[in-house]
Amino acid sequence: MTDTIQRRLAGPAVFMALLLVVTAGKWNPYVEIKGVYHGAEREFRYNSLSAGSYFKAAPWLKVGAFYRLQGGARHIEDWIVALPDNYSWNDVSGRYESLIYLDAGRKLGLTYVIMPDREPVVNLSLNYNLYFALNFGDAALYAHGPYFSVIGHLNEWFKLEGRVNYLMKTYRKTEFGGSWTLHSRHLVIGLGAIFTPDFLSGK
Repeated sequence: MTDTIQRRLAGPAVFMALLLVVTAGKWNPYVEIKGVYHGAEREFRYNSLSAGSYFKAAPWLKVGAFYRLQGGARHIEDWIVALPDNYSWNDVSGRYESLIYLDAGRKLGLTYVIMPDREPVVNLSLNYNLYFALNFGDAALYAHGPYFSVIGHLNEWFKLEGRVNYLMKTYRKTEFGGSWTLHSRHLVIGLGAIFTPDFLSGK
């Protein structure tokens, strides 16, 4: 038996983030604190602390390695299927876990920078993200979707970002002689504060 479930969340997820990105030559040490309110479930579930660094490997490519402590993240084993049209999730709001991840900063998208007097004031970006499951789940492309962001440069070291992301996820599960696929689509809206000191330039 194989069933496909389409699910659109009733409300958007809203996140707040504080981000520190330091410039030191080709290195960009990075620390982020993030919290998410899930409108469909009406709860603050996910939160995380990430730290690591990007390295500018080429003018068009940044690569990075990071550690993340996160709470409230859902995985395929948390999806409970009772009937083809009846499913739920385990409560993971108090569960914390550690992970190490890699990131390549080459993005699919367009960026427009408003620069009066050759000083950046506003960045407008439209990108498309792809998330591949390397060691979990049966779906190779775990999540994907476009996002639009606006970054306002308040000064040389402090920026504010607003972001809208339409995220599509695929969960696949096989148990009890059946196979289920859940397609989840939801809107993510966020606001972040970004600190970007440059130690080498003294800014």
